[in-house]
Amino acid sequence: MKVADRDFLETSEGYFFCVIGNKHPKDRVIAYLKYMKSRRGKWGGRGFRAERVLKYYTMEFLKDTLELLKREAPHYLTAIPCVGVFSAVPVSRVIKHYVPEEKLRSLLSKDEKDPLEAKAASLASMIAEKAGVSVSKMGVTGSILLNMHNTAFSDIDLTVYGKSEASLVREALIELYSQRLLRRKMDAGVWRTDSIPPFGLEKLLKRRWNRGEYMGTEFSVLACREREEIGNLSVHSCVKLGKVVLRAVIEDDEEGVFYPAIYRIGRVEVLEGDASMKPTELICLSSLYSGTLLSGDAVEIRGELEVADGEARVVVGSLSLAGKDYIMLR
Repeated sequence: MKVADRDFLETSEGYFFCVIGNKHPKDRVIAYLKYMKSRRGKWGGRGFRAERVLKYYTMEFLKDTLELLKREAPHYLTAIPCVGVFSAVPVSRVIKHYVPEEKLRSLLSKDEKDPLEAKAASLASMIAEKAGVSVSKMGVTGSILLNMHNTAFSDIDLTVYGKSEASLVREALIELYSQRLLRRKMDAGVWRTDSIPPFGLEKLLKRRWNRGEYMGTEFSVLACREREEIGNLSVHSCVKLGKVVLRAVIEDDEEGVFYPAIYRIGRVEVLEGDASMKPTELICLSSLYSGTLLSGDAVEIRGELEVADGEARVVVGSLSLAGKDYIMLR
């Protein structure tokens, strides 16, 4: 099955999973459970109701979805190298595959749109024009993609495909915020944590570019790798070395705009934990750090040290340290 980051999969049990990344195990797709059919649900379409399972995009709330699957549908859980037990949809359980680019293309050509669909089409067109990218390199995901949005409260989740396109969209959004054509949102309450001092969190939130408000509706723009980059998981061995606290400098931020965000780091100084192997890569599984770190930044990191296929890296946002790890700008 050719699936890509932020596609959605509907399963035979009435679950709706959002795909994570472009590399997956054989016969499975790594994805998180976002919605499930339920008579109590506030979302719905095509004669059914659905409720949102993942309330917020943090590791703590993600763990709740894993617990639900463990109780009700453990066959959706599997061991993934360097991650642990996580949700991965068996291809045999998929009854429908939803594609963001196809949905946006359909909305743009649709004559009669509801108010939220009209906003989504208008916002995507505005951003694409400002960025100078083809609207065909964008899509719409989330509840609109699934035709289960509620015009009273649903938000707009857009996607942009490709590294250069994401960079152009980022600059366009920053300019649209400065022109007050869009309003930037930082979601400080969602990310408030004891791990990061308030001043440290504020520095990061000021760099968030992909969440805002358009005509009274909240929106996000999610950078995704090209569909041509679809492949199989490449990690074959992984050794966990425990928690570390270290200082480093971001040396390359090119892959930091995607999820998971990947940064090359250097000048590493280990303050706590195993100092025998100094990581050269920072993996961020928390979307707070996607696109918020820049080359040249001096940072302090508390995360999990691991060696994947012989290369040391530090992971922030792991299941084992959920809510207890951080990255701070120094």
